Amino acid sequence: MSTFPTNSATGFAALAARIGRTVWQTLVRWHRRRRNRLAVKQLLTWNDYMLRDIGLTRDDVRCALRDHRKIETSGRLRILAVERRATARAHARSALEVATSDGHRKSRFASDRAASCCDA
Repeated sequence: MSTFPTNSATGFAALAARIGRTVWQTLVRWHRRRRNRLAVKQLLTWNDYMLRDIGLTRDDVRCALRDHRKIETSGRLRILAVERRATARAHARSALEVATSDGHRKSRFASDRAASCCDA
């Protein structure tokens, strides 16, 4: 008399398939992260003008490479670029505001009062 269920072979096959799938996904994830990290490392060879053109600085690249365990390197660069653009946009908006005669602040352009589609 066997203590295993009659479908133990299929249960083992399913377990082996799950383990194989998990190992494969881990290897794919590791390879993608390594490839992205090498691509970001290549940005250090770019000059400051080229980095500024894509919204980054050399310090952003170094920061992303240093924090690679917490978040993927290319994702960290994307976050830094978005934060830099948002800060620049906020500074530009505050520079465009002028004081009105009644003491309230008013924007020069009507489009600045409404949220733009880029603010999301």
